Amino acid sequence: MEPPNTTDYLRRHTVDATTAMWLGHALLAALPADPTPAVSEAADALGAAHGAVVAAHKRQQAQQSDDLRPVHRSVCALWGAMVGRIEHCRALPPERFVHGVAVERLLALLAPDGNAALALAYPNVWTTLHTRLSLVVDAGLRGAMIELAGAPFVTATEASLDAFGRALGITAAPVAASEDNLRELLREFMQAVSDYALQVLATVRRNRPETALAAQATLRPLDELRGMVRRRNASADAEEGDADAAAKEKADAKDKTDAKEKTDAKAKAPEKTDAPTKDKVAEKTDAPVAAPTPSPVAAPVAAPRSSAIPPARPSVAPPN
Repeated sequence: MEPPNTTDYLRRHTVDATTAMWLGHALLAALPADPTPAVSEAADALGAAHGAVVAAHKRQQAQQSDDLRPVHRSVCALWGAMVGRIEHCRALPPERFVHGVAVERLLALLAPDGNAALALAYPNVWTTLHTRLSLVVDAGLRGAMIELAGAPFVTATEASLDAFGRALGITAAPVAASEDNLRELLREFMQAVSDYALQVLATVRRNRPETALAAQATLRPLDELRGMVRRRNASADAEEGDADAAAKEKADAKDKTDAKEKTDAKAKAPEKTDAPTKDKVAEKTDAPVAAPTPSPVAAPVAAPRSSAIPPARPSVAPPN
């Protein structure tokens, strides 16, 4: 089996944030179970670049949207999960569970009214939950809250509440994710993809076909990306051809319209005639008749005199 074409996998395509997020997730999901150290290191760099793109895209989307419902739903879901995990600790036997008192104190601070606070107006939701977390810290129970609810739940809840405050304009907004910043992150991500593909291709051995198959399976998302690019380019070419055809058809139609207008205008124009009009005839009739001008013809030539000798008169006899 021929090894994969290195050029196909190392070419860096220009992608948008949505495509980059899909590509990074697909490549990391296809990572071999036992990668080489070089592949593993490149995969870590790829994951970091992918995470940066995802975070920047989310910040940009949050700036472009005024809808607070998604972030509010996130706060409510995480807060309910965190409080619920603490409540479940009540099922543990008190004689063996040393944090029984902390459970009741935490629930009294975090949910004295159950989940009623989550139904308040958005600014009141943030203010109430933020105040309750501050009371937990002041009571010295934050460590117990992390141990009982779990660090991932507490961290996610605090982060979601902080994002809710920024969306409401109550707390300071984070640094905006500009188009230039996201574009630079996308370039870095595609560079990380090329580096990762290079390390995967380096594991291929000509005398071991299974290594080529494994590399192709690992890099299959890049094959799918190339297919997407080809289809996109073909569609763009087809649209450009349709646009050119439409423009030519429009120009032909305009030429036909102009020719028809010229023909109609020519048909409607009055015909010129050489016949004199009635007024002109009258003008010629009333005008004084001028004396005829002699034609500039050569003067008549006088007839030549005859050269014949005139006959002699008869002589009269003299009288006797």
